[in-house]
Amino acid sequence: VVAGLGSALLLLACPYFTGWMPTLKTYAPASLLSVGALLLVPRIRIDFRELSLETSADVAKRIARARRGMLGASTVGSPAGRGVRVPWWCGHNPFGAVVWRKTLSIVRKAKGSFLLGGGVMTLVTFSAWQLARSSTDTREALLKSALIAAGIGTFYLCTTLRFDFREDLDLMSSIRSWPVAPWRLFLATLMPEVALVSALIALSLGALVVVWRHFDPLLIPIAAVVPVAVLAWTAIDNVAFLFAPSRQTPGHDGMLQNAGRVLLLRVLQLFTVALVAFVAAVPALICEALFDWSAQTLVYVGLVPGLALLVLQSVGLVWLGGQVLRRFDVARDRG
Repeated sequence: VVAGLGSALLLLACPYFTGWMPTLKTYAPASLLSVGALLLVPRIRIDFRELSLETSADVAKRIARARRGMLGASTVGSPAGRGVRVPWWCGHNPFGAVVWRKTLSIVRKAKGSFLLGGGVMTLVTFSAWQLARSSTDTREALLKSALIAAGIGTFYLCTTLRFDFREDLDLMSSIRSWPVAPWRLFLATLMPEVALVSALIALSLGALVVVWRHFDPLLIPIAAVVPVAVLAWTAIDNVAFLFAPSRQTPGHDGMLQNAGRVLLLRVLQLFTVALVAFVAAVPALICEALFDWSAQTLVYVGLVPGLALLVLQSVGLVWLGGQVLRRFDVARDRG
């Protein structure tokens, strides 16, 4: 039912986003496929009891792994990543030690996390290239595909990769005792994930430059905005988690009892993005109406206030994260 409704909504939205008008020949197969699935799936002969036992055993293993602090990106540590030396890229100090520890967590799960992130960005890059192929101007196609890859990549990677406080719930009693200011501890915990997501998106932008055989200077500010946007997006997730923590397991967000929490988070994150886009668009539209400036100049006019607001939001969220972390009660039982 959900698949059928989703297909119908997608077909209805096509004229507004692509200019392609679906016809009766398009709706008929989709409708027949949905009705056929609705009638046939309940009649499939399958032993649901055996499947339920296997699922329960798998969930028990995941919960046990989460209790040991091994949740990150729903992967387990790989033997190949255990022998890799991790540099102290933020210095030999308490802040750098927290960054090093979280970086080590990513490296130990390198096989799963990089395969997942690389696979997602490969699909996103290919999709962005396909969507922009209709443009006759190479520069326009490059920028359009770059914006699509950066936007969708940020959303998917920040939602999928969770190398932050959400994998450290059972270690919070130790983390709260570290000699680091709460806001610095909050920022240091998020930095490795922000760096990983930004690097994957930068590789995607580089791949688009190779595919289109063209480089545009506007790609530099796009790549510069990505780390700040990733930090803001991830900070919202972690502030909400520290304020009302719950044990994270693979598939946690898809559970019905967590739908309200996930919906509220997505609304807050999309509101943050929409506010930045509004602040960036208003000066550009005003200058376009008053002056005969080029499109590239208008982009920079809108980029300055938009990026400034995004930086302020990120700073405010890091401060708020520190305050929530300071008030985190490690004695409270969380399921």
